[in-house]
Amino acid sequence: MPAETSASMRRPPAALDPSLPSRRGTGLASLDPAIEASGSVKRPAPEVSSTRQRPADVGAEAEAKTGPRTKTPPLPLLAAGVVGVVVVAGLIFGGGGGGNAGSHAYSVADERRLTDLWLTHGALAWGGVRPTDGVTRAVEGVGATLLEPMAKPLRGRAPRFVVLNDDGSAQVLALPDGSVAITAAALRRLGSEAQLAALLAHTMAHTANGDVATMLDKRTDLGGAARAALDGPPPDAKAIAAVVELVAAAATSPASVATEAKADEVALDALQAAGWSTSALHDAIRNLGLRGGTRRAPWLTQHQDDPGRMTRLGALKASGRTGDKDYSTRVLDVVGRLASSAPSGERSPRGKPATPATTPATPATPATPATPATPAP
Repeated sequence: MPAETSASMRRPPAALDPSLPSRRGTGLASLDPAIEASGSVKRPAPEVSSTRQRPADVGAEAEAKTGPRTKTPPLPLLAAGVVGVVVVAGLIFGGGGGGNAGSHAYSVADERRLTDLWLTHGALAWGGVRPTDGVTRAVEGVGATLLEPMAKPLRGRAPRFVVLNDDGSAQVLALPDGSVAITAAALRRLGSEAQLAALLAHTMAHTANGDVATMLDKRTDLGGAARAALDGPPPDAKAIAAVVELVAAAATSPASVATEAKADEVALDALQAAGWSTSALHDAIRNLGLRGGTRRAPWLTQHQDDPGRMTRLGALKASGRTGDKDYSTRVLDVVGRLASSAPSGERSPRGKPATPATTPATPATPATPATPATPAP
């Protein structure tokens, strides 16, 4: 063993060696200044905050240490969020929304533009739009009574009521923006303002129910050219022709019995709300469909007059105003009465047989044979 090691091992402890500092009486105080010489522990006084720490502050402090936590919202908020996403998607992919239900290809603004183009160009095939006069004002006045009850079903559309000069085809057309075009020939078949109101309401109901928009969507062969007419520069002749064909196809496509029944429900509600007689819808369909011989009015090729429907509508009791006298004075006295020029076998708007245009000639009375002359004697 080395001499240094053996010497240190033989050195006495500090208590016996005066050259080493003494630890007696200090105990733990020499190791920790917080411990008094008496041996008791001196604890620091707790810091008292002037404000109590709120649970939110505790959560924020925990997030600062561990990172933000993902909170699961309540089920009602989740449901509301899902509905919001669906609504926004419908507005985006439905062409801007604005009242056009579903995911149709044309927005309400598009429908208005399509209608304007058709009234300018397509109506020419129907004799053109009748200039403003007493007849057009009468039709517009009746239509105005339906605007309020039809506002909700039409969802933001602003319909117009237009008279076409066509005297040969009794037709009522549902246009894309909710407007209605009715021919002079159709006006001549009706017998009251209530019947006119019934046809206008029924026609607007087809637009309100999405029937017209659905037919527009089906004509994908014309959609590209029609879209070019809506979105591009002033449309050329090809684009205008596509729009005219598209709108006419949607307005004259046949409807199913179920589709007609739904349109009748909307129309009857509007008629009742506006104070018109609901029984007028049955009379209007009956009068519009009457035709001489085996020919039927074009309107009935699109709108079913099946026995079940007519029986259901015929059971409605007359209630509300009819406006017979006003219609006779303001419309029929101007456009003419069907009975005065109806072909044989056709009926007048009021259901009475039409007066034949000419009275058959009375057969001539056979001449009395001459008495033979008496021969001369």
